[in-house]
Amino acid sequence: MMAAQLRQQHYNPDLTWDLSHLANSQLASDFFLQISHSFCIYSPTSNKLYSHFNVDAIDDGSRLIIEPTPCAYDNTYQFIAPSSIKNTGIILYSGKYLHRNGYYLGIPIHKDECLKHFSLTKGIEFLNKTFMENTGAPFLPVILKGDLQAFKTTAPYLHLHRADISSMRELSALDRGDLFNTILDRFSLIVHEDKAQH
Repeated sequence: MMAAQLRQQHYNPDLTWDLSHLANSQLASDFFLQISHSFCIYSPTSNKLYSHFNVDAIDDGSRLIIEPTPCAYDNTYQFIAPSSIKNTGIILYSGKYLHRNGYYLGIPIHKDECLKHFSLTKGIEFLNKTFMENTGAPFLPVILKGDLQAFKTTAPYLHLHRADISSMRELSALDRGDLFNTILDRFSLIVHEDKAQH
């Protein structure tokens, strides 16, 4: 690991994820390593959103180190206020825990009700329709430290935040459009993978 990256992580705790509180941290880290390429990671400490990064699992999977790709400066978005990253309550998990292929989404349909579960493809169709009607933009998932969790059965899941691009007034219209496309392009990777498994 490069010294500059070590210094960055020292000053940015958002890029070191401690999973030791999970019953099976190795299972959780393996799950995240499989799907991390499909997401952008947000750091509220630095107000940055990273679209290109490497992930190292250390200490038998009990810690994850996020290393932004040094040569991908154009894909690090700065001046992203925490208020532009919204909590959704939506979770993503592997269908193998349901003895099914692909990935699944748990979506809170109504406030204070249990999650309704969809295959990833159907869930994204539902979310995009809902968010287009309510916000004028599709669902734009991003993740941050603390989003990787597990059910009581130790099965890991990933909570999904969403980016509210329209509120990012610190960015130019060009940068907002670029970020919009970047998030969708990244997430399309797991959607395509999911379709191939059905």
